[in-house]
Amino acid sequence: MDFHYIVDKLNDAPFQYGLSLLSLSEKSSQELLQLLSDVFSKISPRHQHINVSKEDPDQTADRLVKFLKIVKYKPPASVDP
Repeated sequence: MDFHYIVDKLNDAPFQYGLSLLSLSEKSSQELLQLLSDVFSKISPRHQHINVSKEDPDQTADRLVKFLKIVKYKPPASVDP
């Protein structure tokens, strides 16, 4: 995975997060989940901004997976650990 590309895109409009490779790598799981949710809300106006720390984890997972289905995301056949 090209983390430079991801950081570059997260720093471009419309996101403009001001991230570095180091700041992204230092984020906790909860912070990364929040970042993903925030990115989805910027991509689609129908996906509202939600504080994932106040949302039930099952609801968060369901909401994010539904969004991935809407954008027709196809996960890789296998994932390296």
